[in-house]
Amino acid sequence: MTDYQTAIDQLSKSLDRIPRSELPVVLGELERIKAVIWAEFMTTEKGQPDEALLDMSDVALRLNIPLSRAYELVRQGKLRGVRVGKYVRVLPTVLKEYQASLATA
Repeated sequence: MTDYQTAIDQLSKSLDRIPRSELPVVLGELERIKAVIWAEFMTTEKGQPDEALLDMSDVALRLNIPLSRAYELVRQGKLRGVRVGKYVRVLPTVLKEYQASLATA
């Protein structure tokens, strides 16, 4: 079991011991942690500037296809996308893999 799974399990098991009046504080902290995790996820690592998530207009442009077709590729599972709220994003490495698969098809 990973560290984060252990932490989540411990929190889940202790929920019934948290006073009801403290639940808004706990929810606020969970939202803060969620924001930190999303920020970490969306931030590119040092030395890897090309790993920033691409929006679908960038994907369509790089594939030279209409935007609607780019979304369709993700919906069909032919191109792996990442949902960020209501937005769909694609990692550049995933797009390169997809392009390479087209060349061999």
